[in-house]
Parts: sequence; structure tokens; C-alpha cells
Amino acid sequence: MSSAAWLDESMRQRPDRSGIYVLAAAVIQAAEVETVRFDAARLAPTPRARVHYRDATDDERRKMIQAVASMTAAVHVVVMGTGMDNSRQERARRLCMEQMLWQLDQAGVGHASIETRTASLNAKDIAAIAQFKRRRIISGRIKIDFVRPYGPQSDPLLWLPDIVAGAVSSAHGSPWTTAARSADAHTENVRDRAALTPEHAPGRGPGLPRESSAPLPTTSAD
Repeated sequence: MSSAAWLDESMRQRPDRSGIYVLAAAVIQAAEVETVRFDAARLAPTPRARVHYRDATDDERRKMIQAVASMTAAVHVVVMGTGMDNSRQERARRLCMEQMLWQLDQAGVGHASIETRTASLNAKDIAAIAQFKRRRIISGRIKIDFVRPYGPQSDPLLWLPDIVAGAVSSAHGSPWTTAARSADAHTENVRDRAALTPEHAPGRGPGLPRESSAPLPTTSAD
């Protein structure tokens, strides 16, 4: 059965210039997409509102995490993380995107939707994806596009990886929030593969620079 994935990121910066970059994917079987989309849309307090983990209160974050945990029969979560120099966010994104798309392609995911950014940043992603294909890290089978999390033609399914990535990066940030700590309670319920760094993921995929990766403990993922 075919499946599709929705991808979003989260970052935590620190004063010493070290940080954490997290890329999450929500993978959904084609037959379940519309049902999960309907459930995701119900997370918004009003029809025109956007669900965004970063802007939510602790109580709202807890409810978001619980909502994603309740969808695990239909949603599989994949999380990639790496250490990040605050001035090299795009490099961290490219490392995680390479491993994420390899994992999704290997799993037979046919379509990946990435949250759109600015035109110039989307162009960087497009160039990176083209390079992944030239290097045969990913095949031509997986189709990749950019979608909005809010506004016209938006897709609430992007809220799911936003919540997951936000919960994981919060759990490894400082200070911890109450909602980030509560992610521990849902780790086994939510994740399919969670908190895998590029160098520690099963099979390691295309192979990434060891010095660029900082392992994230698997006990705090959501």
C-alpha cells in the first residue's frame, strides 16, 4: 500500500553556539490520509488558526502531544537529529534531509511534502534534493513538493511533524518545559523510529560526517 510523508523542522540554539537541529516526518498510508487530515485540522482552536508548537503554551503543547499520540494507529513518526552550529543551520538541515529522504525512499514512501519556506530557501532544498538524486542517495520514485502549514491551500498534516520536532527539540533544550518533559510519557506510543541521528540510524543510509552529529537520547522523543 502506498504512503506519503509530511516533514517539518525544529531548532534549539544555545549561547555557546552549539545547538540541536531536528527534522521530523509523519508517514501516513494513502487510505488513512483524509481521516488523519480531518483529525489534525481539529487541533486548531478556530478554522483559520495555525497549530504551531513553538508558539503554544505548556498546556497547549501537552494537548498537542497527546493528540499525536492518539493517532499512532495511522501515523508513523521518523525523527532525525544532529548537533548544530548556530551559524550553520542550513548544513544541519541538509544532513538530516539527506538521511530522512533516504529512509523514506527505502521504506517505499511515494510522496514527501516539506513545509515551504522562502523562495531562496526552497531553492536550496531543491538543489540539495537534485544532488541526492545525482548521487543516487534517493531514487526518482519519491516525489517531493513544498506545502504551506497555514493560509490558502495549506495542509494541517504539516502540524504533526511540527509538534513532533518541537517536542523532541524542547526535550533536549535548556531549560526544559513542562510539556517537553511530558513527551517522555508518549515516546513508545508515538514513534516508529524516533531521535535517530544521521550517524546512528539503522543502516546509516548514505553515510554522514561523524563529527557533525550529536546523538539525541531516545528516551525523550515524541
